[in-house]
Amino acid sequence: LPKPLESVLTGGRSRSNSPAISRNGVDSGVAKRAQSTGRSSFVPPVGANVRPLQAVEVANGTPRERRTIYPDPTFAQSGRSRDSHDSSTLTEEVEMLKDENVNLLEKLGLAEEKFRQSEARTRELEKQVANLGDGLSMEVKLMKRREEMLVRKEQEIRKALISKNDKSEEITTLQQQLQSASEKAAVAERKLNEAESETKALRTMTQRMILSKEEMVTFLSLLIQRCNLTERSVVLWKC
Repeated sequence: LPKPLESVLTGGRSRSNSPAISRNGVDSGVAKRAQSTGRSSFVPPVGANVRPLQAVEVANGTPRERRTIYPDPTFAQSGRSRDSHDSSTLTEEVEMLKDENVNLLEKLGLAEEKFRQSEARTRELEKQVANLGDGLSMEVKLMKRREEMLVRKEQEIRKALISKNDKSEEITTLQQQLQSASEKAAVAERKLNEAESETKALRTMTQRMILSKEEMVTFLSLLIQRCNLTERSVVLWKC
């Protein structure tokens, strides 16, 4: 038990065990027994020294006028009944305090049990939070891995695009080279056609220049005749 409640409980017990309260309780019990048996309620307390009634001298004027006064037994009886009533009220208060202590102890037990339950709940919540943190950390790791994979794919796509652009540039250069080659081929073909036409013309010219045998004979006879004529003309001119 907590120290404050133990002190309250032990205090109530110590007060209930005090000699005055126990004596008053005994007096009240004896008085109740006396009332139940029909006897007089004037019973001396247990453990108290019973002294005989003594005369009390009251000074009233001169010593001759002093008179002896004896105590009234009804007054003593009323005082004892008042003491017994006080003791009964004290016992009732002690019982009430004990009941309050029991109630407080029950409430304390309930509070401790609730506190334990709350501690267990907090531990479970901490475990759940830790599990959630682990799950979140795993999700964060997976997200990081996915981001890294996406970055790698993006880099690969960029490289492929760059290589494609390079290839497209190569294709364009090849197309340009092919076009220039086709143009050169067209020029060469035109020149070839021109050369072929020239060769044909030369062939025709050479064919025309080449004489047949009959033409050669006639041509030679004509030359001989011309030579003879020239010789005759020279001889005649000399003469």
